[in-house]
Amino acid sequence: MIWNEKEIREEMQRLDKITGKSGSELPIYFDNSQRTLGRFWFKEMKFTFSNYYFKDDEWSIRLFTPPNSVPVSF
Repeated sequence: MIWNEKEIREEMQRLDKITGKSGSELPIYFDNSQRTLGRFWFKEMKFTFSNYYFKDDEWSIRLFTPPNSVPVSF
């Protein structure tokens, strides 16, 4: 599944409703990091996501589910 800014923002809006926060309003940037899926930059108040994973339709977020946790599928 390929994710783009619109889909990420929609998921963040869903989480905002649960948490009462407004993370979906923060800037979103993309890079090609192979070591992280995404980051939150506290000083800059922004998110960065990796196109290396989010633009690869063969990649599944299930691959990165920690052991003993409930799998999350997007």
